Parts: sequence; C-alpha cells; structure tokens
Amino acid sequence: MVLYFPWLSTWHGRLNLYIQDLYVTPGDRRSGLGRRLLAAAAREGKARGCKGLLLAVEIDNTQAAGFYAHLGFECREGERHWLLAPPRFEALIAE
Repeated sequence: MVLYFPWLSTWHGRLNLYIQDLYVTPGDRRSGLGRRLLAAAAREGKARGCKGLLLAVEIDNTQAAGFYAHLGFECREGERHWLLAPPRFEALIAE
C-alpha cells in the first residue's frame, strides 16, 4: 500500500510527491513490491507535474532507510519536520 499526495515546496520552487505511507507485508518484502509501488506513485506524480519524491523515515527504522538509500533517496539532514501535537494544536486553535 502506498499513500501519497502532491506537495509544493515554495522554498525550492517545485512540486514533489510526498509519500505519506508505504507498507508491504512482511511476507511480501524483498519481492520488489515496494519498488513497484514507489515507481507507480512516481509515474502518477510525474503525470501531475511533480519533479521528485519526498518522504520521512523514523530514525530507528534502519531497514526502511536502507531500502530508500538503495533506491537513490538522499537523507536531507538540513531539514527537520516539526509536529504540533493534539493538546498544543487545540490550544493554538483556541487563541
């Protein structure tokens, strides 16, 4: 399963496809399914004008990080994602 959406980077001035989730059941891993799912998402993104793929990997998920690195993804250490969790999200809304 792959879940994705277009994401515009105003900083870089280009449209990318953000891979929200990629999940392959343990029994199907190492079969090429993950690569095929990403390739299908990339084709869809290109058809919509996207110039690249972007995703996030949890720090301790070394297996996924290795998979993405093998495909040519580069870890962009200069950028970090910031999350406003539900309690503070609700507090901000209430202001």
